[in-house]
Amino acid sequence: FQNWKTALNALEELLNEGEDLKKEADFNKFQLEELDRAVLDQVDQEAMEAELEILENAEEIKIKLGEAIHLLDTGEVATNDLIKQAKASIDQISRIASKYRALAERINSALIDMQDISVELQRENDSVDIDQHQLEALQAQLSGLFHLQKKHQTDSVKNLILLRDGLRQKVEKAGNLDQEISRAEARVKEAEDKLKGVAKVLSESRKKVAEPLASEIMGHITALGMPNAKIKIEMDHNAFGQDGQDEIRILFSANKGIAPTEIKNAASGGEFSRLMFAIKAIMATKTAMPTIILDEIDTGVSGEIAIKLGEMMKSMANNHQVITISHLPQIAAKGDAHYYVYKDESSEKSISRIKNLNEAERVDVLAKMIGGDQPTPAALSSARELMGQ
Repeated sequence: FQNWKTALNALEELLNEGEDLKKEADFNKFQLEELDRAVLDQVDQEAMEAELEILENAEEIKIKLGEAIHLLDTGEVATNDLIKQAKASIDQISRIASKYRALAERINSALIDMQDISVELQRENDSVDIDQHQLEALQAQLSGLFHLQKKHQTDSVKNLILLRDGLRQKVEKAGNLDQEISRAEARVKEAEDKLKGVAKVLSESRKKVAEPLASEIMGHITALGMPNAKIKIEMDHNAFGQDGQDEIRILFSANKGIAPTEIKNAASGGEFSRLMFAIKAIMATKTAMPTIILDEIDTGVSGEIAIKLGEMMKSMANNHQVITISHLPQIAAKGDAHYYVYKDESSEKSISRIKNLNEAERVDVLAKMIGGDQPTPAALSSARELMGQ
């Protein structure tokens, strides 16, 4: 049943999602094509912006690079020539006094750095082109990129790529939707076929035991003083559920000539108690229940029927631990142990307590159950008789 429900829910989710995908299909496809045209995987936005900055200022950059080259190397008073002259002068005096060698080395180092700078300046100058076509192409590419980022409320190419990949999945899913639905429908049918098969086996099993179970219940309630009662178990098909496809009704009649009907409409309090006890007694033989708890199952029962009820509980206790809450001395006397529940009013707040009674206490409590708080000798005698003393 759970497998079938899971398959059915998956199909329903797919159908609902499919409606949304179909509605959005054209729009998603348009957005995906727009993002694909941007070739985002090959875009380095920072590098493009840096290149654009150079192209937009190429003319000024070349002028300034040229000025720097002129001042260092090609001018009438070139800086590098002056440094060379200074180096030659200090080299001469360093040969006279060693204390000037450090200065000579520093000037030599400065000359090497300046010559490297000159070479780098020339290289940069040669690499800067005043290329109007490249400038316009780069401006257009970045403008398109900025448009996409503004449209999709992001400021990074990474997020645009994530969006593009998500749209691609939706578009592909919309394109394969019919196939996915067909596969989901096949899974539902397969699960439903298995479910029907198991439910049929379960129904047949229930039909086989329905009449024997009714007879077994009849045997118990006859023993509990309802010889004219009738029990009928009816089964109808219903919606699938955890317990199969069967709607099961136990129909009951306590009196001769009355057709069985629903228990709630047919049984008095005492009759209902006896019927429920009969069902619980049978269930106790069919399931591995270590403990059975009966809460006032004897409501509306008295006299000889109560004694029989107690005997049946005693029999049940051969295979299970039976705990019953009762106000009947006939039931209480059958127990292997008797726990007395009472309210302690000795303090400001009432406290519920429970006490395991000894033999003498049991006789006293049973007598009170029979004859009231001040039991007579006859009540005490009846209590002892019930205890088998």
